[in-house]
Amino acid sequence: MGTFVNTSDFTNGDILISQSSATELELEPYIDLLEVNVLQELFGSELYALFMADLVAGVPQTQRFIDVFDAFYDDSDNIASRSEGIKKMLMRFIYFDFTRNQPFQNTPVGTVKNQSENSTNASSPSFGLTIKYNYGVASYQAIARKMILDSVTYPEYNGIAKGKAIYI
Repeated sequence: MGTFVNTSDFTNGDILISQSSATELELEPYIDLLEVNVLQELFGSELYALFMADLVAGVPQTQRFIDVFDAFYDDSDNIASRSEGIKKMLMRFIYFDFTRNQPFQNTPVGTVKNQSENSTNASSPSFGLTIKYNYGVASYQAIARKMILDSVTYPEYNGIAKGKAIYI
């Protein structure tokens, strides 16, 4: 079970993964792995360790981590950036990785396997996979930008840049 995201977070809202007991068993490892990987890439190893040490019940305690954990909008340097917050960002990356690697299509009515004579597979843009991923990237970039611009508060920052996906 992840520190920030749980399988139940994907049961309603705009980041929906149709679930069964089998799906939940497959989804949990994605959550566990991607939470760590994405946050290590976002913060860099030293700041990631400090961020995780600052958590109490999955919530940061010091202001510098609260400032990047929660959703924000920043245009202080005349360039607008918006973050939906770390949890929503992680949910978007988990959704993207999980659904694109499934042998079946995840739909609002459940997970289905299409039969070629009755249907065609939807492209990822048509069911929002790439859009949801890019919203996650926008949050990631906004958080990274905040830490880069405030090197006094985040001197340990050593994150990796992440770019948006192109539509195919």
